[in-house]
Amino acid sequence: MNLQKTLTAFFFAFLLYQPFTEGSTLSSDQEEPAIVYFFRLPNYAGSAVKMTIMSNDQPVVRLRNASYFKYTAQPGNYVFSISYGSGSNISLSLESGKEYYIKCYYNMGFWSGIPILELMDSEAGKATLAGNKLSEQPVEQIIISERKSRLGVVMTGGFGFESTAWFIDENGDDVKLSPGGGFGIGAEFGHQFSKSFDLSCFVRKTPKIRMSLLFQ
Repeated sequence: MNLQKTLTAFFFAFLLYQPFTEGSTLSSDQEEPAIVYFFRLPNYAGSAVKMTIMSNDQPVVRLRNASYFKYTAQPGNYVFSISYGSGSNISLSLESGKEYYIKCYYNMGFWSGIPILELMDSEAGKATLAGNKLSEQPVEQIIISERKSRLGVVMTGGFGFESTAWFIDENGDDVKLSPGGGFGIGAEFGHQFSKSFDLSCFVRKTPKIRMSLLFQ
């Protein structure tokens, strides 16, 4: 009888102990996440524009000028990119427990700034982040609406003046410039085919401008 009670007590103790040991094994197998720092140094170019950073085509942060964002991710393969206006992207295989630093900035283009992502060396990135007074951005919900077609109206106008002396010719006569004024209206239609390709068409009625040279 005593042997039966002892075996029964041992069996129940084993059942109570088993979930604890399994839970301890699972927690020890979990990998430490990787950390990616996205940062923008203070810069006048593009300072009023937020830069939307994407991770595997999912929005991460709308990064402001003179700020940084700490992105925590599980180890694996990632592609970091800009939501609109640039083909710049970085492909990384994030490793457990490692830190990565990505500098975000605008290069001046012909019409507008071009957003750029640049992967930095860990030591250089850490020193750059520590040496600048950047504000940390909190995690926030980001909703991106697709930009497809758009239509706009453009209006222009001007005025002129008459008989303005320009220079004197070889005979001592005044050469006068006499431009005119006018009014114009136009329409623009555009369509975004992808985040890297946008096509627009502009139609305008040219303002009537008169320019003549008067020799007196």
